Amino acid sequence: MKTTLAVILGLSAALPLLSAPDRPAQVRAERQWQPDQGNGWYRNPILPGNYGDPAVVRVGADYYMIHSGGRTYGFLMWHSRDLVNWRPLGVIPVGALGSPWAPDLVYTHGRFYIYVTQTVYAPNSPRSFANFVYHAKDPQGPWAGPVDLKIPGLIDPGHLTAQDGRRYLYLEKGQVVELTDDGLATKGELRKVYDGWRYPDEWVVECPCLEAPKLFFRQGWYYLVSAMGGTHGPSTSHMAVVARSKSPTGPWEDSPSNPLIRTFSVNEKWWSQGHATLIDTPDGSWWAIYHAIENSRAALGRQTLMLPVIWTEDGWPIIKAGVAPTDLLAKPAGGENVGHGMPISDDFSAGSLDVKWAASHDTLKNFQSGGGRLVVDAQGDSLAKVARLTCAPANHSFEVTVLVEYAEGAEGGLLIGNCGIGLGKNGFVMYNGGTVQPVRAGDLPEWKSPRAWIKVRTLANDIIIYVSADGVTWQKLKRSFRTGSLTPVLYAQGNGQAIFRNFTYCGLD
Repeated sequence: MKTTLAVILGLSAALPLLSAPDRPAQVRAERQWQPDQGNGWYRNPILPGNYGDPAVVRVGADYYMIHSGGRTYGFLMWHSRDLVNWRPLGVIPVGALGSPWAPDLVYTHGRFYIYVTQTVYAPNSPRSFANFVYHAKDPQGPWAGPVDLKIPGLIDPGHLTAQDGRRYLYLEKGQVVELTDDGLATKGELRKVYDGWRYPDEWVVECPCLEAPKLFFRQGWYYLVSAMGGTHGPSTSHMAVVARSKSPTGPWEDSPSNPLIRTFSVNEKWWSQGHATLIDTPDGSWWAIYHAIENSRAALGRQTLMLPVIWTEDGWPIIKAGVAPTDLLAKPAGGENVGHGMPISDDFSAGSLDVKWAASHDTLKNFQSGGGRLVVDAQGDSLAKVARLTCAPANHSFEVTVLVEYAEGAEGGLLIGNCGIGLGKNGFVMYNGGTVQPVRAGDLPEWKSPRAWIKVRTLANDIIIYVSADGVTWQKLKRSFRTGSLTPVLYAQGNGQAIFRNFTYCGLD
């Protein structure tokens, strides 16, 4: 059965993809990282893998979270009732507008809104920024949009509904513009109202980079939580800082306890801590959900962490002294455990791509799932141009296995990052760093069959490759590699089709 774009992208159709009762059992069987310790305590990260720029909103007892989408076709919407266990609801499409950056997820006036920068990369041209809004009555859709807010050149929109009902949109560099009552257009002019917090000159940071405004109201004050220091600079660059005002547009005063969150030493486990959203629970406790890169584990991406927030007597949010993201931490009180994570393995029995898979918008048409197989229309003559599906791992070390078969002039294969192996009419092809690896005598087994089982294992970024004719007896290749990315990739290049079956994932740490 051919998978249509409407099925892949449309949340207007029901998406009971994770409602089966065996899904949590599947996740545990894959030996994925579990933050919930099962005894009222949790460990960070709450979402392992590449889930940066978290935006969180609470509606009653339910929490919803999205992240930057990278070069994928949409946002993965997560749901929780205890802030520790998260399960995806489905994918919110963003179309072909460009890579979504640093969204803000809000619930106001009886609707959900996503404000987001979409970043367009054009060949031989500098990237460009545009800002859009999506909206829906229900988090599972249908979602309307995108609506162009006509704010070019700026990033990281953050929404605020003031106490009088007026709506505002903050962006990078402390700029703000008022929105219309429906939140779908601006009115008035952009103006700069906040300069950011002045951090000490001796701190090792990338740049001031005042970004990612997240706003809320509490006990007579408007609070503005911003990222500063740069996202991809030195390990101690990133941070989250707090300011407050009696007015939704300032003037803003900085917290005497800034920064709220930061990595202070290259020796810490978590680097580049920042980009925080503060969220409250029904019982009045507060939490900071933010992203960080694990020391010496950057290949896993920006992971989602959470720390408890307390309030000072004079009304400033802080992380309690002595509390660290490496601690065993008490879970928020109450709240139902909805189960955590999603299976990464896939038997391709469903007639649509599972929410775990990501692809560029222009290659979605190349993939047809159903009946126990994934059929991919091949394209391109190098890994940079192929049709590829990716998923986010949940472990530092893991192995993935798949049965691949090529047809006509296609080559199909399995990678971790840009290292792995493919099978085509001339036999196996090895890749290292995204390019074909020259073959020496004995590097690859002779292979006459159009199908093979492939297994790629990563141990702390080291890549070991195995092949098999039956999926039982494996032959290890003599050459191994090292990768800078831990993203599993199924790809098909050339002409014709590649067919995949029985993709399995297993954590090894």
